[in-house]
Amino acid sequence: MGFYKVRSRPTSRIFGIVLILLAAAIVSHQGLAQKTAQETAERDRWQHPAQVLDALEIRAGSIVADVGAGDGYFTFHLAKRVGPTGRVYAEDIVDKELAKIRSVAAQRHLTQIETIPGTPSDPRLPADALDAILVMNAFHEMENFDEMLQGLLHALKPGGLLAIIEAEDKMGEPRSAYQKRHKLPEELVRQDAARNGFQFLRKLPGFTNPDRDRTYYFLLFAKPKTRCSKWPGPTICNPCLAATLGAVAATGNEPYTSQHQGPADSTRLCARWSREPVRGHGDTLLRPFALVSEKRDSPASRI
Repeated sequence: MGFYKVRSRPTSRIFGIVLILLAAAIVSHQGLAQKTAQETAERDRWQHPAQVLDALEIRAGSIVADVGAGDGYFTFHLAKRVGPTGRVYAEDIVDKELAKIRSVAAQRHLTQIETIPGTPSDPRLPADALDAILVMNAFHEMENFDEMLQGLLHALKPGGLLAIIEAEDKMGEPRSAYQKRHKLPEELVRQDAARNGFQFLRKLPGFTNPDRDRTYYFLLFAKPKTRCSKWPGPTICNPCLAATLGAVAATGNEPYTSQHQGPADSTRLCARWSREPVRGHGDTLLRPFALVSEKRDSPASRI
């Protein structure tokens, strides 16, 4: 009996310590959850997530992607909107961010969320599967922006929507300068998207972060619904390829004419032309996008 009395004291002490640590962990978790909810509510007030999702026509059952998902702010808004019958691909190149999203998704039983570890040049999204893609405050970070846009175009269904939201800045500086400031001029985004086959739809009301005094613009693009019936390639037919090559040659822009000489390269060439009806063809074809103003050090010549 004496033996048990001696042993019971440290056992009780250890059990008490375990209870205290467990209680502290619960309180800490509750405090973190409360802080996260408060931060989300504050962002909701100025970032208007419902309006963003409405513009992307996201509804129950939609298949969407949050590219450059970061902490998953929009990922969880998207998951709530698409519901259990939809799918949200949270893509990022930072594994730690994706791990956080997976942890929260598991806690909330959000089985519609799937994390995708992308690469700097490939979002690794499923082909022709997505109704909409959101890139929020992340496009300026993409050094391989042409390859990334091609990956996004490949992932969207015909007619699928792409939203790019970025902080405003002025033209005239190297791309690296914008990346350091985490900003990007609207004109560059529109040129990049058009060059890679996207159709510009409209500019929507942006928003301002009151804590950082930073204003964001909101651009909406679409993957074209139709192809040129005269050529089996994605968007341009053989006769039009010859015509566009001639137009490029007239501008003296050598990087295009030297690297795109025939139908085998029509897929890459057509991604650098904006869409416009051409007389005599019946289909929506392609025309040069601001070639005269482009310089050799512009994104268009980085091929």
